[in-house]
Amino acid sequence: LVIAQAFGARLMVVQFQRPTQLASKNTLITQYAELLHPLCEAGIAARVQVVLRNHPDNRDQLQLLREIVRAVPGLGLALDLAYAHQKVVKPLVREFLWDSDLGPRILHIYASDTPGHTPQLRLPLGSLGEAGVQWGPVVRDLRERYNASVTLDIGDANPAYLDLSRQLWLAWWQA
Repeated sequence: LVIAQAFGARLMVVQFQRPTQLASKNTLITQYAELLHPLCEAGIAARVQVVLRNHPDNRDQLQLLREIVRAVPGLGLALDLAYAHQKVVKPLVREFLWDSDLGPRILHIYASDTPGHTPQLRLPLGSLGEAGVQWGPVVRDLRERYNASVTLDIGDANPAYLDLSRQLWLAWWQA
């Protein structure tokens, strides 16, 4: 928080992560609440919003995040669109956006195409074609339910890839 405040950041992102050892859902929710509640209070004092970012392991994640935000009133969410498409029967973007507990807490969006077997690989938007995020419908849903910051989370240092992703995002947003 001190560093985020020093840089003038308005958000500080904490990554949701399942522990490697087995833990009950209630234990996991309690542990996150105990960690994040004082962090959010300190964030309010520092004028830095603490947000919890979803994870590519989507087992029960909607339920877990819902219970965590209920337990931590000042906590926001960062929705990683690629993560919401991994290891699921159907994408979870709409479920996040329309959920009465989660939707209003979404304060930031991460957009990239990320292959499910390599979640750390952040590709330019649209590069996975039909196997990746279906950007047109996703951006339409976002436009209807969300109007705040978006990070084009492109892992390549090539500025042309970032510029292409920006142009595509704007075209989808304005469609």
